Amino acid sequence: DDCLEKEVMKTGYDKLDLLPAPRDPDNLETTKMALRVVEALRDKYSLTIIDTPPILSTNRHMVDPAALAVAADGLALTVLANKTSRQQVKKAKAMLDVSGARILGLVINQYCNPLAN
Repeated sequence: DDCLEKEVMKTGYDKLDLLPAPRDPDNLETTKMALRVVEALRDKYSLTIIDTPPILSTNRHMVDPAALAVAADGLALTVLANKTSRQQVKKAKAMLDVSGARILGLVINQYCNPLAN
């Protein structure tokens, strides 16, 4: 798709391109549109990484992160250290399991190792 090609940016790294989220508030992404974008990128790239909104909160573009996770080859569940409760992590994992997404691992953001001080 030519419109999609125009939005892809070179990063300065060999074989690494970036497709930023749309900035135009009048052109809001829907899950269906986002899935079409993922499919179009699969034909061009060997690996696509999708940064989605949180799975447990409403997002302004109404893109379903679980649906995108299923369309992807796998996902890294990302949680915020000392903010995301175990119950929220369990709920997110259950939602992803039910959707059929493949969880590859867990990323903990803003973790501070108390033994490193």
